[in-house]
Amino acid sequence: MRKYRLEQLKASGKFPSYNSNACKFFNLLNENVNWNGNHALSNGEYEIEGYSVDYYSPSKNLIIEWDEEPHYKGRNNTLLKKDIIRQNNIISKSPNIHFLRIREKTKVISPISSNIPSEIIDPIISTLNKF
Repeated sequence: MRKYRLEQLKASGKFPSYNSNACKFFNLLNENVNWNGNHALSNGEYEIEGYSVDYYSPSKNLIIEWDEEPHYKGRNNTLLKKDIIRQNNIISKSPNIHFLRIREKTKVISPISSNIPSEIIDPIISTLNKF
């Protein structure tokens, strides 16, 4: 159903909303480290396992989700259940993928996949510190 809806949107020329601030960060990341990651304003959001992801670098096998505050709820500010299910579905079907989340408000990076190499995570941290 999700895949069908994405196909409908593409055919109509309408696309899901995106965060321009996230796109600015992803552009800066691509420029700083010479990656060619896809995002809404650069080759379009990449679709993996029926989901569009905020950023995907094929050369690094990396997904970054940029989370605005509506992705969190409650006193504990926990990630919404639907976002957890989504990330788990992607990871379970792509076990070698590097997956991390960046919380827009605090700029906290949360690696979801274990063992993300420093040559991937360090440039992201460095770029986020400049952003």
